[in-house]
Amino acid sequence: TTANAGSAQTICNTGSAILDANPPTVGTGAWSVVSGPSTSTAQFSSLSNPSATFTPAGGTGSYVLRWTISNSPCPASTSNVTITVTAPPSTASVGGAQTICASGTTTSLGGNTPTSGTGAWSVVSGGTGTFSNAASGSSTFTHTGGTGPVVLRWTISNGACAPSTANVTVTINQPPTTANAGSAQTICNTGSAILDANPPT
Repeated sequence: TTANAGSAQTICNTGSAILDANPPTVGTGAWSVVSGPSTSTAQFSSLSNPSATFTPAGGTGSYVLRWTISNSPCPASTSNVTITVTAPPSTASVGGAQTICASGTTTSLGGNTPTSGTGAWSVVSGGTGTFSNAASGSSTFTHTGGTGPVVLRWTISNGACAPSTANVTVTINQPPTTANAGSAQTICNTGSAILDANPPT
């Protein structure tokens, strides 16, 4: 039977790939590793099962796996599939909580620079706003709406691995009520003035 090794996959190096080769109707099938960080056949749960589980043992990189269907003395039929293995992302961390005035801008949010994966800021809850650079851990956040507190999330992702996240809270203080001290008064130096400023809301 003409071999078909299935579609390429990307997995995390903490996981496995479920292979999807075609079962032979004539001949017998066998898996092998053509190239990759490790060429051990022990990485397959079964060498003859077209739906075998492949668990990488050699770290990250690209593995080229071969599905061979043989029926001697006829020439064998082969098909290759690439399994790309990525490393887990760096653990996300952020700076401390901040307090800003409504429509103000924070200082650096203090997200760490990933050594594995890429980072992105997002708004989880509490309001709206913009980031000076959503892909930079040291981005600033400018508040545009909502009363807060605004919860921001720094997410580091890498391929098929589970992302790592960390949150920072930004408290939003409203501008003070516009002050009005009341009208000018003239009093005797033996008397007192009852002031009439506005109560702040």
